[in-house]
Amino acid sequence: MENEIIDLVAAISKIDTARSAEAILQEFRSAMARYGLRSFLITGLPVPHDADWQREILGDGWPVDWYNRYVSEDHFQHDPCVAQCRHSPQPFLWRELPAARLSKRSRLVMDEAAEFGMKDGICVPIHVPLA
Repeated sequence: MENEIIDLVAAISKIDTARSAEAILQEFRSAMARYGLRSFLITGLPVPHDADWQREILGDGWPVDWYNRYVSEDHFQHDPCVAQCRHSPQPFLWRELPAARLSKRSRLVMDEAAEFGMKDGICVPIHVPLA
């Protein structure tokens, strides 16, 4: 546990001193990989039904094929993780989403994510006051 904390602090320090967005994402990717997390998307959440939601992406660590599928199938509008992030400030694991409440289309999003190697994940909503 102590080594994990030291590694985490070192990663935060590297991210803090990185000189480019790409360097920040690389350090973030390396830090997450230590915990078995290989894919990530860091994004703001635009209003529902915003067709141009991609402009909110701050960091894209998704597999390219998954990103292309997600966009082409308009999964953003049906992603249960997006919906949960909008309604709760609490971090959650994908497996904690109530399966009984998922629509057929929401289930499809999660099933297709699994096909691309993303069977489970974590979402950390960060809600900030509007200026």
